Amino acid sequence: AGHDVEARFGFHGYGNGVEWATARVRELVASADGEVRDNTGRLIVDAMQAGDLVQKEWRKELHSRKGRDVMHLIVSARAGTDAPAFEAAVRDFLGDQFAGHRYVFAVHDPALDPKEMTEGGKRPHIHAHAIVTMRSETGVRIETSPQVFRGWRSLMAEKAREQGIEMELTDRRELASAPAYTRNQ
Repeated sequence: AGHDVEARFGFHGYGNGVEWATARVRELVASADGEVRDNTGRLIVDAMQAGDLVQKEWRKELHSRKGRDVMHLIVSARAGTDAPAFEAAVRDFLGDQFAGHRYVFAVHDPALDPKEMTEGGKRPHIHAHAIVTMRSETGVRIETSPQVFRGWRSLMAEKAREQGIEMELTDRRELASAPAYTRNQ
């Protein structure tokens, strides 16, 4: 049981329009110290490149009147997970799950974090941030529901196992404890 690694997904937020997407990609570039890659593998190293990416390449998928043009997804694994293997698994997961969508991602390895824990750095687990357009180049929109998220966790676990990480799908309902007894019970 000590070898299993749990994949977690979290949403940092949804937003709409070019301005929101540009701000999120620039924040990711600033926090990732030049290690952000787009869906083609191209390195995005500074705020100017981040702005050009969104403003010139993503613009047609972003409709400022829609509430959810872009999502910020966080994928994390337990502390001690092999960083290069995790990055490869995340890359494979994003490539399979979001084929046709534009995205950027960066992996935050706590061992390489320049910030101290008191400044929000050095978190004990490795994690990746991905910013993904909700609509693909062909117009297909990403569905977000508990069933879809379970499928994402399953696919991420599969990709991790392909990279030698012993990761299994763990549903949070399986880890939940029963409610406490009431006074009448």
